[in-house]
Amino acid sequence: MYVAAGFESNDSLEIAICHLTTDVVTEKDIVVIPMVSKTKLDVNVLDTINHSDGISLVDGITACGMLGMLSGVIYGSQLRIGPVAVGLIGGIIGCIAGYLFDRRKTTKSKLKKCNCFDFLLIIRCEDNNQIERIKSICIQQNVAALGVHRIKT
Repeated sequence: MYVAAGFESNDSLEIAICHLTTDVVTEKDIVVIPMVSKTKLDVNVLDTINHSDGISLVDGITACGMLGMLSGVIYGSQLRIGPVAVGLIGGIIGCIAGYLFDRRKTTKSKLKKCNCFDFLLIIRCEDNNQIERIKSICIQQNVAALGVHRIKT
């Protein structure tokens, strides 16, 4: 049987390992895997059809660019440089504003969705009593995620 625990900080992980090795299991039964957070990975600016995550920046850029261009054409007829030039300027400003708005919105939503932990601790154990002691130690050390895998024989 295995217990998997995800920890957010190195300090609580070290304390949990210290408690586990002194009370419950040996060091041979413990594996620690450092995780790479999804927010730390490089993210493409614009989505492609093959790597889409369901959130597209192109929609907001297009909508705001269209509104900026339409406003530029309407109000540009009253200016000296003309509606076409003001429409192009409005389209560019609208695209930039749409990109910044969408980027801020998707960054906030990705950070809210992230139930991240920095370290994954996997512990091999023999019986249910050991599992309960491991769970209680991990919960005392503010574990971010906890799971048990029971091997059926």
